[in-house]
Amino acid sequence: MARSHPAEEAAASEDSLSGGQRRVEIAVTLLQNGWDVFVRQIGLLDLIPGAWRQKLLANTVLPDEEAQHVPPPLPVPEAVRRTLEELGPTFVKLGQVLSTRADLLPANYIEELKKLQQEVTPVPWSQIEEVILQEWNQRQILLAAQTPGMVVQPAQRVGDIFLDFQTTPVAAGSLGQAYRAAILEGEQKKDVIVKVQRPGIQPVVEADIKILKDIVGLIERTAWGKSYNFMDMANEFATVIRNELDFVQEANNTEVIGENLRQFYPDGEMITPEIYWSHSSQRMMTMAFIAGEKMELFFVDQADQILARQQRTEGQEVSDIERERRRLARIITNSFLHQIFIDGFFHADPHPGNMLLVPNYEMGHMQIALLDFGMVGRVDPRSRTILIDFLLAIIKFDSRRATDRVMEFGKAPPDIDRHQFAQDLDHILRSTLGKPLREVQVGKILQDIMDMTLRYRIQLPGVFITLIRVLITTEGICRQLDKDYVLIQAAEPFVVQAIKNQFLQTFTLRDLARVGLELSTLLNSVPRQLDDFLVNLNAGRLQTVTEHRNLEGLERAIRQMGNRMAAGLLVCGLIIGSAFSLSLERGPFVLGLPLISVGLFTLTTLLGLWLLNEVNRRE
Repeated sequence: MARSHPAEEAAASEDSLSGGQRRVEIAVTLLQNGWDVFVRQIGLLDLIPGAWRQKLLANTVLPDEEAQHVPPPLPVPEAVRRTLEELGPTFVKLGQVLSTRADLLPANYIEELKKLQQEVTPVPWSQIEEVILQEWNQRQILLAAQTPGMVVQPAQRVGDIFLDFQTTPVAAGSLGQAYRAAILEGEQKKDVIVKVQRPGIQPVVEADIKILKDIVGLIERTAWGKSYNFMDMANEFATVIRNELDFVQEANNTEVIGENLRQFYPDGEMITPEIYWSHSSQRMMTMAFIAGEKMELFFVDQADQILARQQRTEGQEVSDIERERRRLARIITNSFLHQIFIDGFFHADPHPGNMLLVPNYEMGHMQIALLDFGMVGRVDPRSRTILIDFLLAIIKFDSRRATDRVMEFGKAPPDIDRHQFAQDLDHILRSTLGKPLREVQVGKILQDIMDMTLRYRIQLPGVFITLIRVLITTEGICRQLDKDYVLIQAAEPFVVQAIKNQFLQTFTLRDLARVGLELSTLLNSVPRQLDDFLVNLNAGRLQTVTEHRNLEGLERAIRQMGNRMAAGLLVCGLIIGSAFSLSLERGPFVLGLPLISVGLFTLTTLLGLWLLNEVNRRE
């Protein structure tokens, strides 16, 4: 279980977050967990202010430079996980994010980081109550400022705001805690879940983000660090965790995706909790309580449990278990594919814990409640186009095309062997040939491709990794519901629809109207212009006007070439003639050669040199 960090408990103290103490805490945690070599190699001690560094050295926490390094007794991936847990909420969340980045870490690290527990030691109720009262009273003050005549009565206790508030949390995470309660909505009592942010967590997170970026700056100086753009990843992580700390943003995400799902599933096959804005703010979110079963209980290997839980109303069973599982798999697949390929705005954390099965006896089957919208993704049209083409290439075993899409979307090192990458990708795709369609796991193919991008040091953007992870997770859930599930078949209609939508969105109605008007004008003028053309053709009045542009350079080059060829031919002729004259045997002789031949050869040489000089001078 992850432990609360001392920095969180001392968050109210500005000095504890001033940088020095927190940097020392991080350095000490790393050193105590056997990471002294890492601390030295990246120069982490340079980030610690002088006074704190002297105190650290005085306490002999840091081993001597010459001391032999003793590696952690645990396997390295497990040591990484435990270190992150000790570093506190920000680093726990960092580990959870890294557990989704198969393009950065080997599989054994990914599996270990997935063990980072969501549940942590709860904050005492008195501190949580203080946050609720602060958020409520501040909201009432803002409402009073906007509503003339409104009188604010500050709440003194949670009972002034909620009904039946249960002070024991139903869940405690690294960033917040959740409680059961009830509110009065009009004249009706509504059961709700109240999500409250852990007190003092925001300044802790901001301090940790700054330190994390400083550490990343040191890592980027190393040879390994230069291979990846870690600062972009740190900025991306900062955005993710800040969004999760903004409960207003999460509430908005819940409503937007909920409305999209209602339009796609008007009969309520997949639902989201209703948000009660009257009791929500940046650090407190109130949503409808949804009673349901865990998704895992409906998996194939848990069938007996769910069968035992089936209930009857008016003598009618909820549904046939096998048919119901297949239906649920289809709903999950269709909803997430629609979010990605059609809406372009999707739930980015679709693990089974974020889905509840809700019995609906009127409908005669289960509903799926989708929860926790702190992590969402947006996919722009370009990314959607590349992803669609990438998936189509995989389905068609087109390794060249898939390679092109990876290179287009990612950042490859300059020395990458593109041909070898395509061959390795082709090997992954061909490994599925000959298998029955239901045995083809797209998730495994995508995971193997992510592992390959890691080996080739290709940096992929976060949105692409998120999309791939959602597809892998969705397929994994659905295959546990339906052993014959095939993602390729389920995805095909959405890919086709996305291509159609992309084509139609290229032209707005105004564009189509304008193009239609221009086409109508063109068609009306074609008969007249064709008639004029035929009349001029019969009368012999057609003329062709040719105008050359920027051909002066070409003309000069051709002239120079001709001059040189002429000069060369003339000199060659004179040399050949002089050579023939050497065969004459008429005197007088000079050095055994006829005088006339020597004179003619000398004259030819001088004439040739002069001619070449004239050609070069005129050019």
